[in-house]
Amino acid sequence: MAGQRISKLRKLTKMNTIRNIYAVLVLVALCLASCEMKNELEGKYNLKNDEGLLTLELMNKTQTTPVTKAEGVALEDELDVNTYKVEIIDKTTEAVVRSFKSYADLKEALPLVVPTGEYMIAARSGEKQEASRVPYYEGASAIKVQQGMEARAEVVCKSAMVKVSLNVSEEFLKMFADDYVFTISNGKGGVLYVSKKDLGAVYLSVHDGATSIQIMAKVKEAETGRDIQTVYTVSKPGAETLQGGDSFNVTVKPIEEGVDPDDPDVTPSDPKLGIQLAIDLTMDEDGITVSIPTECIDESTPDPTPDPTPDPTPVGGPEIIGVKTFELSLSDPNATVQVTMSAPAGIKNLYVLIQPGNAGFEEAITMAGLKDQFDLANLGDLKDVVEQPMENGGIGLLAPGTVIKDEKEFIFDISSFIPLLALFEEGTHIFKMQLVDNNGNATKEADLTIAFK
Repeated sequence: MAGQRISKLRKLTKMNTIRNIYAVLVLVALCLASCEMKNELEGKYNLKNDEGLLTLELMNKTQTTPVTKAEGVALEDELDVNTYKVEIIDKTTEAVVRSFKSYADLKEALPLVVPTGEYMIAARSGEKQEASRVPYYEGASAIKVQQGMEARAEVVCKSAMVKVSLNVSEEFLKMFADDYVFTISNGKGGVLYVSKKDLGAVYLSVHDGATSIQIMAKVKEAETGRDIQTVYTVSKPGAETLQGGDSFNVTVKPIEEGVDPDDPDVTPSDPKLGIQLAIDLTMDEDGITVSIPTECIDESTPDPTPDPTPDPTPVGGPEIIGVKTFELSLSDPNATVQVTMSAPAGIKNLYVLIQPGNAGFEEAITMAGLKDQFDLANLGDLKDVVEQPMENGGIGLLAPGTVIKDEKEFIFDISSFIPLLALFEEGTHIFKMQLVDNNGNATKEADLTIAFK
């Protein structure tokens, strides 16, 4: 009996020894193969002792909401990862090691020879705006490059903006004039106007902790000519924070004001038309679409009657929102360039001084009589020059008939001017602006910079 046990023990010991030897041999073989591969790579790419290889696959995760055929064509470039800018960033120093204008250019250079170390690979579809007509995608991935080895990174780009799709119902079109205007805002300087000709999707940047967007509707009742203005604050259910890729699908409908929801058969004594919103939210994380409940839509209407006991608190001062540097490409000069002028007391002056970045644009503004500082809110003899396009002797900074004086809010939108500015080739142009309200309060001088490379 004891002999059998000893025999079995010897057999097990022998088997374990064989397994261990086999495992060691496999490990040695893998190491040898790795060394051979390493030596092969070092020889093929002339790698130094402190260098390795980096390769990259870039892909896009589109928003879950469907797009129209026209919208799909318009977004073709934004959704094509081959057009995305790619940067390789040293994680330790945060310095940009390599930069590529497009993923298409990067693919031609793969694999890249880079110093050993840890990197962050970042990609983006363009320049991020507070508010835009086109989406913005970005993504990043960490990677470690070892000496003589090839490291493979995968970067998935996602929408970094909230999509707001605006629609109007057939009833709306029957009840209201077609000069309606909606103002869409993220509450942080991102503002876009949407009229009949612009009806569709807009995109808003997402700020940390933000839970809502703002929609202001200005419509005119077709039968009576009565103006209606309503402001809506739309929040996600459960006070959840907004995420890039969230999509609000908004349908604007007419509603008869004064109707008792508990007793809809009772006709109001003084029925009037109003506006209501029907909103579906598609959340990016799970792709689930939910209807926004009424309690998540905070509606407010400006009071047309003056307060007999007004609040003695002084009206806030003027403010210029959204001023920054826009770095644009001459090959693709289309961009949303907007600055919001806010003056609760009303705008008195909007001073602008243009500092051209090249001789061609300097000559153009000199010939137009705009070399010195001018007041956009009080143009006088400069009105035609500022509003007329370049081919007619102007510079086309404002749309014809634009009213700024006494307005409490004005969007200085030069998006349509940008392609014309690109005709003057490379240069950094600065628009120095100062806002003064009707109380005499003035902002500090703010610089809107347009840099073409």
